[in-house]
Amino acid sequence: MSTSEIRPHTPAQLVRLVAGREISTRIRDKGFLIGSGVLIVLILGMLVFQVAVNSGGDSTELGVVGGSAAVTDALQAQGRALDTDVSVVDYDDEAAARRGVEDGDVDAALVSPSAAQPELLVEKSGGTAETLVQGAVQGMAVTQQLADAGVQLQSPPQLAVVALDPDADADTEAAVVALVGVVVLYSLLILFGQFVAQGVVEEKSSRVVELLLATMRPWQLLAGKVLGLGLLGLAQMLVIAVIGVAGALAFDVVELPGRLIGTVVTVVA
Repeated sequence: MSTSEIRPHTPAQLVRLVAGREISTRIRDKGFLIGSGVLIVLILGMLVFQVAVNSGGDSTELGVVGGSAAVTDALQAQGRALDTDVSVVDYDDEAAARRGVEDGDVDAALVSPSAAQPELLVEKSGGTAETLVQGAVQGMAVTQQLADAGVQLQSPPQLAVVALDPDADADTEAAVVALVGVVVLYSLLILFGQFVAQGVVEEKSSRVVELLLATMRPWQLLAGKVLGLGLLGLAQMLVIAVIGVAGALAFDVVELPGRLIGTVVTVVA
């Protein structure tokens, strides 16, 4: 920006010139591009991590040696009680079941479920599979004892669950989105605040500021810097928000996209 380009303009035009100069300069800055890329990668990484965590908690693979249809039904019924989908894999013998557990093909393996003392093979104790199988085995034992005593059980009633606050999960998701948005916003404020200070120091060391201040007032120079970097920061925030919302919907991380979008719009505003 030369002095001949600055003199004929009004104060508002001077501010716009400085703002345009800051935007064009920072867009070509490697630090700005790298920082934007890191933020986008972090957002996408959080989404991928959330998908990985959720995908591992809703299903359980169980191996069974010497099982039957009744055993499979009991395990799956107990899984529904614990809010997990149970998949049953039949093994011919204990050795095959042990290899399945060691190789990670199944979470646990139940050996001889109809015996007086069935055995459960697990990689480590204390997991969901142990609780699930324990409940299923106890339920089968009670049912068998009642059947031997001539007691015929009827199917238990289905429990009707009425949520007094159906939007509780949505409120939690909105709070998480708002927290992430505030962290990103805080990071951008720090980043662009440093850009303002860095730009002033660079121009002072290169004596460019002396030429600029010869043709405009200090407040016009500072206003142009703040306006240009503010618009650039807003544009960067919008890009990150669009990528984050699109990623959350694509990975099916949220259940209510309307509330998610409204929260993001509120954070940006």
